[in-house]
Amino acid sequence: MNIQDEILSLKKTIKELDHHYYQKSHPLTTDLEYDQLVQRLKHLESLTYTDQDSPTKTIADTKDPSFKEIKHLTPMLSLSNVFVPSQGNVFIPSTGDKDYLAKFLASLQEHVDISTIDFSIEEKFDGLACNLIYEKGVLVSAATRGDGSIGEDVLKNVLTIEDIPENIVPWMEIPEVIEIRGEVYVRRSVFDRLNENCKSFSNYKSFSNCRNLASGSLRVKDPKITQERQLSFFSYGVGYHSSAIPDSYTEVLSWLNELGFKTSPLQRRCRMDELYRCVDEIGKMRDELDYDIDGCVIKVDSLSLQERLGYKHRDPYWAIAVKYPSQEVVSQIKDIQIFVGRTGVITPVAVIDEVEIGGAKVNNVSLANFDLIEVKDIRIGDYVFVRRSGEVIPQITEVILGRRDPSLMKYVIPERCPCCQEVLVKDGSYLKCINRHCLDVVKAKMSYIVSKEVLDIDGLGESTIDMLVYLGYLKEPSDLYLLDEFRLTQVTNSTKLSEKILENIHGKQTLSLQKVLLTLMIDNCGPSICKLLGSKYSLDDLKSVSVEELKIIPGIGETIANNIYQYFQDTDNLRSLDRLLSVIHIQEDVIIDDAFLLKGKHICITGSFSVGRSQLKDYLEKRGCIVVNSVSKHTDYLLCGEGDQGSKYQKAVKLSTPLIHEEDFVQYGILI
Repeated sequence: MNIQDEILSLKKTIKELDHHYYQKSHPLTTDLEYDQLVQRLKHLESLTYTDQDSPTKTIADTKDPSFKEIKHLTPMLSLSNVFVPSQGNVFIPSTGDKDYLAKFLASLQEHVDISTIDFSIEEKFDGLACNLIYEKGVLVSAATRGDGSIGEDVLKNVLTIEDIPENIVPWMEIPEVIEIRGEVYVRRSVFDRLNENCKSFSNYKSFSNCRNLASGSLRVKDPKITQERQLSFFSYGVGYHSSAIPDSYTEVLSWLNELGFKTSPLQRRCRMDELYRCVDEIGKMRDELDYDIDGCVIKVDSLSLQERLGYKHRDPYWAIAVKYPSQEVVSQIKDIQIFVGRTGVITPVAVIDEVEIGGAKVNNVSLANFDLIEVKDIRIGDYVFVRRSGEVIPQITEVILGRRDPSLMKYVIPERCPCCQEVLVKDGSYLKCINRHCLDVVKAKMSYIVSKEVLDIDGLGESTIDMLVYLGYLKEPSDLYLLDEFRLTQVTNSTKLSEKILENIHGKQTLSLQKVLLTLMIDNCGPSICKLLGSKYSLDDLKSVSVEELKIIPGIGETIANNIYQYFQDTDNLRSLDRLLSVIHIQEDVIIDDAFLLKGKHICITGSFSVGRSQLKDYLEKRGCIVVNSVSKHTDYLLCGEGDQGSKYQKAVKLSTPLIHEEDFVQYGILI
């Protein structure tokens, strides 16, 4: 393909991507891939010529023709982009590599000594740009950016956004006519809540990301829907103004705050030599924010200097957008495999073309349950957006329907277990295999039992467990203690390793009640619930406790209470439990004594005692005390050992927190 043909192809592709991104709110690719296409087009145009209608010289028309058009008093232009250094989509703080701002700073240096001026830096919000016009303090117009000159009339919808004042009082303190600009967005917490609420409706469709939700919600016909979506607004500047405003961008933001608008909480004014550090600091906070950002924006702080520097085509000379590594990539689904978990839950997993995102290579993405596949209509062969931010497990956020091959078949949800062929049972949003003898279920159970979370038995890896189950040597927890050297060596091919494994197993024959309960794997009963049960009941009590009694315990709802009750009513479960008790010694936790003087008290421990502090902590917790790590106004007592009058002691004295020394233990019923 020659240069001219490639330019024409790129223009067509970019315009199609713009149409899907802005007008349909259904992007076909990631921001990074889009920007790479634009940069490629710019490079090719620099070698030949540039048409005035090129996407590199014009702003994408984002208007929906069904909306009334509103002309902006001054154009809403875009910013040119640069990218911070990255490694596998991971944000890398700047060290010696500062090339990404070099061209921008060199361009400024041609017009002004950049070492003498102030810059402003703030987040680049990932939402939808909006232009508000106030006349005499009254909001009279609200429009999307559109093509930069003309936008869509969204006033009725904007009036539902709490962050945007309908009236500015007193209006005499502002220009008679003023454009206030900013970003409409959806907070992450609201996005999660809306998606969770959607699940209560049949045939619900989840929202793919905050940006698309904000864009779609601002441009619906019914303002009631916009109001339900709880949109937010950050102001980031002023367009036309009929009289003077502060000359510093930083001061303008402070002024907008005083008028009742929210502005960037991270914005700061800095000098040139601080820019890279500020870019780093905002980048590091990205995952902690309650709103999406995809970079930061650097501007010359002086508005009069901004005006003097002017624009080049669609971009200002005085500002630039610094883009962080994408947290979302595009990949193709090659297969959907299903796995059986230890409770029998069937989990579908998408096998995708390997991508690198968030510093990790990803080729498998959990689809959680089959309802998700139906809601998103995920098909083998689809192109999808895969997102991973921070340490969050990768997830498919959206199917790119615009890239779907029409021949792709709808995914058929399985009716039988892939392992034992038992008919699957619907359990809420999940499908379950209820065959307790299913080999995949048994393998998953036994792998969990020997894990660090439960018995922590070294040497029994997943492959060893799988073979022991396959040979029929492991069917339930008690079988673990019946293993012998002969059976183990059949699998490990090492007498020495087998001896070590047996030694590790025998070392775990005395278990707390919490550990025993964990081995039973009652649905929804993890470590915290099992610890709670172990501190409230004996094993015999659990066999006869009612659902109503269990529901009284804080942290145990009706579902968990029913699961516990049903488990101990099942005769097969009780037989399996009896077999386990015949090969282990159970060290039942001490039942909380209602008469214990310190029950329910918040206690902090400092110093050394005649017993270990961990032993003392365990003793108190078993008797209903809440042991905390630091002293605060909520702390009821500080247990003071010898040799420590440090910060905990000093703060307890300052707050008049009662002190208990070891010689006073008997007085308070601490008999250890």
